[in-house]
Amino acid sequence: MRKLEHPGPPTEGAADRSATPERVTAERWIRLAEVTRMTALGRSTIYKLSQQRRFPRPFRVPGTHAARWREAEVAAWMARVDGRAP
Repeated sequence: MRKLEHPGPPTEGAADRSATPERVTAERWIRLAEVTRMTALGRSTIYKLSQQRRFPRPFRVPGTHAARWREAEVAAWMARVDGRAP
C-alpha cells in the first residue's frame, strides 16, 4: 500500500455522487465503501486485483490504518474495463 501524499485530509464526497468524467477530480480521495459502490466489486476482490496490479492501488493515510483511492484512478480503471478508454 502506498502512503498518501496529499497535503490535506482526504475529502469525503456525497454517497449519491456518481463518478462521471466531468465530476471526477484527481484530488478527490474515496473510501473502500465508495469504491465498492462504484465498481460493484467486493472488498476482497478489490484488494486482490490491487495486489496483482490490475486495479488502482490504495494509499494509506499517515498515522492510521485507513486506505483511500484516487477517484480519478478508479474511474479510469472502470473506463478501461468498459472499453471506453483511449
